[in-house]
Amino acid sequence: QATSAAASAFRLFRKKQQASSAATASEQSASEPAAGAIAGERPQPTGQTTDGKPTIPFTTEDEVLMDHLSLQLGVILRNQMLREQSERSHKQVSSLLDIVRSLHSNMGVNSLMFTITERSPSLVDADRCTLYVVDRRHDELWSLQGAIEIRVPLSKGLVGYTATTGQVINIEDAHKDSRFNTEFDLKTGFRTKSVLVMP
Repeated sequence: QATSAAASAFRLFRKKQQASSAATASEQSASEPAAGAIAGERPQPTGQTTDGKPTIPFTTEDEVLMDHLSLQLGVILRNQMLREQSERSHKQVSSLLDIVRSLHSNMGVNSLMFTITERSPSLVDADRCTLYVVDRRHDELWSLQGAIEIRVPLSKGLVGYTATTGQVINIEDAHKDSRFNTEFDLKTGFRTKSVLVMP
């Protein structure tokens, strides 16, 4: 998309200047050519702008030069976008491998939960991740935020709905869903937008 935008901008720019140059050329044809003009040199000033500076029309050579530039820019921008996409994919694979290694390691529950919540957001370009564990005996969901254990009723919020029904929730604006628990946002000032909840 960036490549197309850059190329289009150049074409519009040239088209506008061509129209301006054509108008200037028609004005010149009605008068005698400037004295001392040499073939191949840049055209002499044909008039004045509102600030009194001379105006010089763009030449065909200018158009060719800008055309080459637009083509090179298109290639450079596309290569840059492909490089950034490759870097994102590499980070996603790296995060996934870290999670898999953690699952097969002997680290404790707390360390495992920390690793999962720290590495999972980069898989889907999320801002944050919270892992809840279902406590059937107390009908609660519990999670860790740092060294603090958080417990919420099993029937509360989007995560409670997914935990009790097994259904995936993928919503664009959490605050428009009546099931969303706003306590965290109100307490921290963080504005939750889109949410993906998986069982």
